[in-house]
Amino acid sequence: MGSPTTCFDDISIYPAISSGGLGKTTLAQVVYNDERVSMHFELRIWVCISEDFSVKKIIKAFKRRLQSILNRKRYLPELNDVWSEDEEKWDRLKCVLACGLKGASIIVTARSRKVASIMGTLPMHHLSRLSEDECSLLFKERAFGQEKEERPNLVAIGKEIVKKCSGVPLAVKSLGSLMRYKSEENEWLSIKESELWNLPQDKNSILPALRLSYSHLPSKIKRCFAFCAVFPKDSEIERQKLIHLWMANGFIQGSQNFEPEDVGIEICNELYWRSFFQDAKKDKFGNNLLFKMHDLVHDLAQFIVKDEFAVMEAEGSTNISKSTLHVRIDVDLGQSSYKGCEALYGVETLRTIIMAPAFRTCNVWGSFCDISRLISLRVLCVPNIGVSLSSSIRYLKHLRYLDFSRTYIKLLPESLCSLLNLQTLNLNQCHRLRKLPKRMRCLKNLRHLYLNGCTKLSQMPPHIGQITCLKTLTLFIVGERRGCHLAELKGLNLGEELCVTHLNRVGNLMDAQEANLVEKKNLRRLELSWELDSESESQEKVEKVFETLQPHSNLEILKIQGYKGAKFPVWMDYQILSNVVSITLSDCENCRQLPPLWQLPRLRYLTIENLINLEYIVASFQGERKFLSLEELIIHRCLRLQRLSRQDGSELFSCLTELEIYYCPELTLPCLPSAKSLQIYSCNGELLKSISHFRSLTYLKLDTNCDLVYLPHGILQNLSSLREMSIIRFKKLKGFATDQASSSGLKSLTISECPELEAFPEQVLEGLNSLQHLTLEMCIKFSNLSEGLRHLSALGKLDT
Repeated sequence: MGSPTTCFDDISIYPAISSGGLGKTTLAQVVYNDERVSMHFELRIWVCISEDFSVKKIIKAFKRRLQSILNRKRYLPELNDVWSEDEEKWDRLKCVLACGLKGASIIVTARSRKVASIMGTLPMHHLSRLSEDECSLLFKERAFGQEKEERPNLVAIGKEIVKKCSGVPLAVKSLGSLMRYKSEENEWLSIKESELWNLPQDKNSILPALRLSYSHLPSKIKRCFAFCAVFPKDSEIERQKLIHLWMANGFIQGSQNFEPEDVGIEICNELYWRSFFQDAKKDKFGNNLLFKMHDLVHDLAQFIVKDEFAVMEAEGSTNISKSTLHVRIDVDLGQSSYKGCEALYGVETLRTIIMAPAFRTCNVWGSFCDISRLISLRVLCVPNIGVSLSSSIRYLKHLRYLDFSRTYIKLLPESLCSLLNLQTLNLNQCHRLRKLPKRMRCLKNLRHLYLNGCTKLSQMPPHIGQITCLKTLTLFIVGERRGCHLAELKGLNLGEELCVTHLNRVGNLMDAQEANLVEKKNLRRLELSWELDSESESQEKVEKVFETLQPHSNLEILKIQGYKGAKFPVWMDYQILSNVVSITLSDCENCRQLPPLWQLPRLRYLTIENLINLEYIVASFQGERKFLSLEELIIHRCLRLQRLSRQDGSELFSCLTELEIYYCPELTLPCLPSAKSLQIYSCNGELLKSISHFRSLTYLKLDTNCDLVYLPHGILQNLSSLREMSIIRFKKLKGFATDQASSSGLKSLTISECPELEAFPEQVLEGLNSLQHLTLEMCIKFSNLSEGLRHLSALGKLDT
């Protein structure tokens, strides 16, 4: 961003305008995520502004909170898709925001010139449409790809279709994706000559290209897409949740060869390819987990379901159509009740209720509604709302999806077990939940039970293995009573993730064998956990139990915690763990040696915590296999760890880019030529000396040392790639030796809680000629820096 020429109370407001689908949000995201912007601003906030946006509600609900966050900070909010043209309201919001340091800025995207002129303090940036040639290239990329032949007759028709898109990239992408599936000339002509192109258009109209793309969707996908209108604009849509909601409403079914969840994944991928979904977020293993919808696409979904969908607000009742099927209730922070119950009772066809809290903070409500009067419900989704679940839940005989995640609920009523159609029960992060209903085995159609973060649960309901439809069970607590043994997992075809805790309660090897983990080919994440303070068992028994818990070779993530054995099982090698990309080993206090993890061809992330007797990550190395893919290594509290490898070790870790070390007092490091990020907590002098060999390092964080007066000689001399450095809680550090003066590429330096630090030598300051951001916090003896600032010619931000 350039220097502002005008401002409103030290706020610079940059408006970007265009009609829908031209890329305002994309441009704003590029600016928002730029490294230079993130370094310049202390705080960045992304806010989507809807058409019915109420400045009054924002001021009422967030004024104190917002001002306490922004106060005296150089911040950058991004207000996306602004519609309101009420100048008085925006002046009031500006007053709320006018509490930051000089240089605070706001990016505003809008379709209206009037909005931009009201809000902007700088000239508006107008996004132009793509040229015809640019559109043609984008269209060809989507319609033909690399495999499909570019037939001249289709190319000619494609050019005519592109002209009708009027330079809007969203329209071009959508139609290009549609044409990938059309190979006959008459199919292309039907798109070109469609009557939808002739519909009258205004600024709020649905793009004809999007209407065309929707009209050519298969019927089952049309219903799935239209349902997405229930999500707020610009919200992230969880793929897994969306599929379960589709299932609950009967939009997708399985077949002889495919589970309904698999059908749902295919539909999500199809909608993403056709540009109905965008901004896919993948997990670290490449799976699409989250999507967004462009606001124009969201408008299309709302247009399709306008008679079936309603949005209500918790603070006031709203009359809704008798034909409404799906309702979203928007809940603002601080609201303590819901006043729209009567309106809901009058809708006999109601299928879906989704609460949408503004923030992930649990509002404490006494009650929601008399749910016994909502007997047609298929979906009840009330996350983050502190309501109780009464026994009247039994009246919701058709309920298939129940989400009570992140609530304060302690017990579930036994009457829940009468919901024989229930498919999904989400209780994630219910930290106070102590017990599950005893008769849960009666839920014969339950497919997904989410219990992540239910830390107060101490046992499972008996005979959970009788729920043979169960595909997801995120937590299984081994019990000693009949019906709670590990063998309950035997007949369950579980997928995704499974955490098995209290393995110290396994009575005999037969129980462990009958769990049949080796046959669970759909399981991707497995955690095996023993109680840390359990009574001591014989190491031989613990090791034999662990040996029988061999997973299927499709496993991708493995976590072991509290294992009391002295050696790891034989199956922890490249033959069984060939697809594993992440391993965490925690509190395995008797293990002196790790399994041959260096053999695993796909292992990218390795975390080792509290292995207090471990001396080497790799004790012996034979053959050509090494850590072929390892990118991130985290080591915490390995008190006897001396080196990464008994041998030199640098060749073993040739791909390692991120290394984090916490309290490993005896550790020294080899040369790690590819390491770019290094974080060391509780640093010792010998470990710090190793840093000089990290020639590719761009980020360095050193945290906590109570002995060093100066950093070891020459540790920064070879770090020519270093760009960001932090030194925190070095209690006796007085200064920097002049040999630290070679960090000419350093852009950000933070020094915090170094009470004895007095000054920077002149030579050190002279070497920091690229420094843009300097932070000095809680360094009480540090003298005035003003004389040395003349050397910091690139400095743009100083925090003290």
